[in-house]
Amino acid sequence: MADWNKAAFFSVDEKEEERAKKELPGAYVSREKLDEYNGEGGYDFEVLCVGYSSKAGKEELSKFSSLRAIVCISTGYDNVDEEYCKKNNIAVYNMPYYGTDAVAEFTLLLMMSTMRKLNKVLKDMESSLEIDHDELRGRELGRKTVGIIGTGRIGKRVIELLQPFDVNILAYSRTEKEELVREYGVSYVELDELLSKSDVISIHVPLTNETRHMIDERAVSIMKDGAILVNTSRGAIVDSEAIAKNIDKLYVALDVIEGEALCMNELDLLKGKCSVDVIKGAFLEKILIKHDNAIITPHVAYDTEEALERRMENVIKTVSFILDGRECDNRVY
Repeated sequence: MADWNKAAFFSVDEKEEERAKKELPGAYVSREKLDEYNGEGGYDFEVLCVGYSSKAGKEELSKFSSLRAIVCISTGYDNVDEEYCKKNNIAVYNMPYYGTDAVAEFTLLLMMSTMRKLNKVLKDMESSLEIDHDELRGRELGRKTVGIIGTGRIGKRVIELLQPFDVNILAYSRTEKEELVREYGVSYVELDELLSKSDVISIHVPLTNETRHMIDERAVSIMKDGAILVNTSRGAIVDSEAIAKNIDKLYVALDVIEGEALCMNELDLLKGKCSVDVIKGAFLEKILIKHDNAIITPHVAYDTEEALERRMENVIKTVSFILDGRECDNRVY
């Protein structure tokens, strides 16, 4: 039976905190970030569970002398210092399955909202007594070419949800899936071809050194005029400066912005906690929010009641397995 005294949870939300304290006797549970932890619960935990807003770098992790595993309460794990963990034999786990439907559904919502200029429609409804229908005229998603970057679980689910719209689907992915070609007529192409031919481009890859700024100024220059770029993956995959410079050429729907995990609120800016790059990203975000061609949402694609229940179930199961010395299939390294 798992000894929950050896586990600590950081950056949990209110419901997760309530559930963990009720079901996991002895575990240290806090809504604060790991990088704000003052050691009140000690530093002898073997397993740390951290939300995406927590920074888990060398400075934070080196304080825990017994640490052997980190469980990310998220699909992404780029907030964890990979080099430090590998050097110190600290295993890292993520939550890859819980939000597939939630993120895929939200992706389609962003696609259609952008095509129908919902952002401008709502702004004009609030601020104007007279509506200019010429300015608000949108486009239909049906029979367009949609480019999917990354055909893992979420990318595949987006492809499935797109089927009733009779779209032409291009895909670029590290691993090509024959069943997507066979069942849905997906055409795998090189990235440049996808960017140049797609009316809508949707990103579903993890943030790595290879994917950071995958969508840069050169990539944007290849896109069609009026193309729609949707990102529900990780902010730094898209170069915000390149988007801001070319926002009159394309439409964007971004649920994630570069630097969001390191600078989650304006107080962090005022306290000097953010790097120059993060401050720059926050400034660019403010510019984009005001533009009619941009829909910016605060990283909520995953955030449904059902998804978060699944996530907490998986977190508890993973930590329990680790404490009991059993293997988990969601280990990333």
